[in-house]
Amino acid sequence: SSALSSFRRQRLLADLGAAGQPVRDVSASYVHLVELNGEAKAEGLTPAEHEVLQKLLTYGPTQASETVTGVSYVVAPRPGTLSPWSSKATDIAKICGLAKIRRIERVVAYTVAAAPSAASDRDAIAAKLHDRMTQAVLIQQGLGFPLRHLIHPFLCIRQRNVLQILFLLFCLR
Repeated sequence: SSALSSFRRQRLLADLGAAGQPVRDVSASYVHLVELNGEAKAEGLTPAEHEVLQKLLTYGPTQASETVTGVSYVVAPRPGTLSPWSSKATDIAKICGLAKIRRIERVVAYTVAAAPSAASDRDAIAAKLHDRMTQAVLIQQGLGFPLRHLIHPFLCIRQRNVLQILFLLFCLR
């Protein structure tokens, strides 16, 4: 589902325009990253566990994300931190019997359609998308956030820390 309500999307577009950024459109979706613990890394989740996790990660209004082509900005917790959302979601998953899960994290994948820009413009846009005290932005030039196309709405990570995967795929800004 979309991470931006219509109101928030319009406000973000206005903020970016006021900052002098030539942004035509923006979309945002939640992507959930699931890190499995020790022995579960090799075997993964059972179909029943996968179904429980799918139900847990289906929440909020079900409005479709806008289809926007442009630069992808992934807003994630700062490296080395654990977000409050992650702590609560992981606790809930364990209460629901998903003992194989070590951590669930939610990131926001923004796609921003703008005129071709310099790196400084991308940095200015990134500054409007996150709280630099608690979040980091990963930027990828291209058609969209690649993890979105793998397992929606979540991706099970078996080999590395959840956020290390993101930092390997994108340039940290």
